[in-house]
Amino acid sequence: MRCCPARTRPSAPSWPGSCPPTALTCAAGSRPPPSSPPRREPRARLSDGGEVTAERVVVAVGRAPATEGIGLDILGIQAGKQGLEIDEHGRVRGQEHIWAAGDVTGIAPFTHTANYQARIIAANLLGGDARADYRAIPRAVYTDPNVFAVGLTPAQARDAGLDVVTAETDLAETARHTTEGAPGGRLLLVAVRNLADQLR
Repeated sequence: MRCCPARTRPSAPSWPGSCPPTALTCAAGSRPPPSSPPRREPRARLSDGGEVTAERVVVAVGRAPATEGIGLDILGIQAGKQGLEIDEHGRVRGQEHIWAAGDVTGIAPFTHTANYQARIIAANLLGGDARADYRAIPRAVYTDPNVFAVGLTPAQARDAGLDVVTAETDLAETARHTTEGAPGGRLLLVAVRNLADQLR
C-alpha cells in the first residue's frame, strides 16, 4: 500500500542505506486502539485486524479547512467538509461580496497557494479579471529523501487524454551526490508529446 497515492512510484527507487523501500508500512484507513504498555518490540493492532511491529510510529492526521470561529454563521454561509467553495476568481460561490483564500478553501493547503489566491483576489478587487489555475501547484512531503512534485502524474495525464512521454534518472548518479553526499532518489519528468497538436 502506498502512503502517497497521488505520487508516482519510480520503476527502480533509490534510497539511502538507512531507509530501504520495505521499511515503511502504510495502514491508511486503519486506526490503532489506545496505546498499550511499551514493549521491547512495539506493536499496534489495527482496526482491520492487522498488526504492525515498528521502531517508530508516525501519526499523520492530515489537514482540515480552518472554517470554525470566523463568523461564517453571522454571514449565513455554511462551509462544506472541503471548506468554502470558491470560483476561479476567488469569490465564494453564491456570494457577491465575499472572497476567500488560503486554508478555508480546502484547495492545496500550502502557503504558496494562499499567496497565489490572495494575488488573484486583489487583482479582481481592483477591477481586473484574474482567474486561478491550480494545475501546477508544487507539493512536497518532508521525508528523507524528500518527495516533491508539480503538475500531473503520468497516470493522471493519460486519464486526461494526453499523450505523454516520461524520463527518469537516479539522483545518486549526480555530481552533487558524489561531492556532497546528498541523499539519493529519483527524478521523473513527464512531458506531453506533440503538445501543440493536442491543444488544437
